[in-house]
Amino acid sequence: MAGMYLRQDIKMTEDGDFVIGANGDFVRASIDETVQQDVIIYLYTAYGDMEAMPRIGSSLERFKGEPNSKTNAGLIITEAARALTMGGRFQAGDVTIKAVPVAIDKLLLFVTITNAVSVLSKAMTFTFDYVNGMDLQNYNI
Repeated sequence: MAGMYLRQDIKMTEDGDFVIGANGDFVRASIDETVQQDVIIYLYTAYGDMEAMPRIGSSLERFKGEPNSKTNAGLIITEAARALTMGGRFQAGDVTIKAVPVAIDKLLLFVTITNAVSVLSKAMTFTFDYVNGMDLQNYNI
């Protein structure tokens, strides 16, 4: 059974800034937007960087400089899944990650979170570059 992810947070821009409404107050993200924002934060934050929440983040950057191989793609999937489930935000059974090589040094990661409340209609895609790491400019939600 899929988890029930009901939490809502402050809506953020793609740059991580809070969105302010016309009334001058923070805008609340929808449930799906909050899930998407959390996936981005968990994958793009270096593991251990958030002092208040040291279990949040990924170690995907350690794959920079490694060859684009089936073995490394599997390790990247494992690390991305660990990053999304370690802090307890998402249940392992609700996280699906697929990796597809798209260039000699790039992988596309397709991440889907199944939510009993509202299943995200499409996979979120992220680019991992074996030269530069997670591509902060190239994701699609």
